[in-house]
Amino acid sequence: MDAAPPEAAHELLGVVRRLLETERAGDFADTAAPEGLSAWVRERLETLDGDVADTLRRLSSYSQLRVATRRRLVENVLSQLPHAPAETPRVAAQPAKPTATPSPPGGQQPSLADSVDTLWGVGATAARRLASLGIHTVGDLLRHAPRRYIDRSSVVPIGDVVEGTEVTVIGRVIDVSARPTRNRRLQIIEATIADDSGQIGAVWFNQPYLVRNLRGRHNVALAGRVEMGPWGRQLSNPEYELDAARMIHAGRLVPVYPLTSGLTQRQVRRWIDAALEGYGRLVRDPLPDRMIQRLDLPALADAVRAVHFPDDRGAATTAARRLAFDELLVYQLAILRHRRHWRESNPGRPVRFDRDALSEFGDGLAFKLTNDQRRALADILNDLRRPQPMSRLLQGDVGCGKTVVAAGALFAVARAGWQGAIMAPTEVLAEQHLD
Repeated sequence: MDAAPPEAAHELLGVVRRLLETERAGDFADTAAPEGLSAWVRERLETLDGDVADTLRRLSSYSQLRVATRRRLVENVLSQLPHAPAETPRVAAQPAKPTATPSPPGGQQPSLADSVDTLWGVGATAARRLASLGIHTVGDLLRHAPRRYIDRSSVVPIGDVVEGTEVTVIGRVIDVSARPTRNRRLQIIEATIADDSGQIGAVWFNQPYLVRNLRGRHNVALAGRVEMGPWGRQLSNPEYELDAARMIHAGRLVPVYPLTSGLTQRQVRRWIDAALEGYGRLVRDPLPDRMIQRLDLPALADAVRAVHFPDDRGAATTAARRLAFDELLVYQLAILRHRRHWRESNPGRPVRFDRDALSEFGDGLAFKLTNDQRRALADILNDLRRPQPMSRLLQGDVGCGKTVVAAGALFAVARAGWQGAIMAPTEVLAEQHLD
C-alpha cells in the first residue's frame, strides 16, 4: 500500500494525541476507541511508515497492558507528539467494565483476619509453608513486603528487542513443543512467539505443562533477558503471563519476596494480587489526615498496594517509607505504654536531699565539676525527689565524667539516710572505682 501523505500523517498524529488524552482522562481504561486502542492502531499501521509508524507501533500492545504500564506509555508518547487540532476524534468512549471483587466462602464478610487459606489456590500445604514465614492471615500476607524488584517494565515490539537486554514482549504463540535430550532427567520446552514486528524463541527446562498452557494462546507476555540461541534471538527460561491484560510477573516492576522451601515467587505474587483485589479496600489508616499531610506520607492502603506492585521505583520507595514509619511508630508507642505502666504500677520512694549536698560533694573533690556534670547531677537528684521510679540514661564519651556524676548521686542518697550501690560491668572497672 502507498504511504500516507505528510499532511495526513500529521493529522493522524493529532488524532492519536486526542485519543491518548481521552485515555488519560478515563484513567487508562482503554475506552477511547470502540474496539480498543490496539485495534485502532493496527488498522492504520499498514498505510504508514517512518516516524508516524514508529509512534503507532509503540501503542500496538496498549490494550494488553496493565493500567500502570499504560499510564507510563501514554505519558511518554504524549511528550513526543505535536499538539492536536481543535476538532475531536470520531470515536466514542465506552464505560470501563467493573471488576468483580472476590469474597470469602460461606457468605461471610471479608476481614484482614481471615485465614490465608481463604484465598484461591492456598491449600493446607501452602498455608503451613506460609505459616513458617509468620503468615497466618490475609493481613499478614499483605504485610509480607518484597525484598527487591526486577525491572520488567520495558514492553517492546519483538522486532526491536536487543541482545543482552531485559524486555517484556507480547504476542501470539505460533509453535510450542517439548524436546527430549540424552539426559532422561532433562526435557526442553521450546516455543515461538510472534507479533506484527517479528518473532522470537523461548526456552524452558523441565516444565512440560507449558506445552499445554501455551498452545494456541494469542495474548501471551514473556519477560526475560534476550540471548542469541542456535536459531536466533531467544528468551531463556522467561517469566510468562498467559493473559497480558493482567500482568503481575512481567511488564512492570516485579516484586521478589522472602520465601521458604516449597513456595515459588509466582505463587506468592498471585496470592498477594488476589489479596489486594479482595481485601485491599479493608486496609484502614490509623493516622489522622493532618499527620499524613504534615509528614507527606501516602495513605496506608495506597502504600500497601504500591509496595507490592509499584508503578515505578519512586512509588516503591515512598510506599516502603510509609510502612517503615508505621512500624517504628508502633514500636515507640509500645515502649511508651510499657514505660507508663511500669511507672504507675511501681511507685517510687521520694528521697529528700539536703540543699547543700551537691555543694558539699563538689567541695570534697580534688577538681571542680564542669557545668555539664553539675547539670546532669542536678537532673538525677530531681528525679530521685519524685514519687515515681527514675528511668534515666547518662550518656557520654570516655573520660567525660560519668563516674563522678554517679558518685555524686550516691553521695547525696547516702547523705539523706538511704543506701546505694554502684554496679560495674567488669571486675577491672570495679577495682578502678575502689581505688
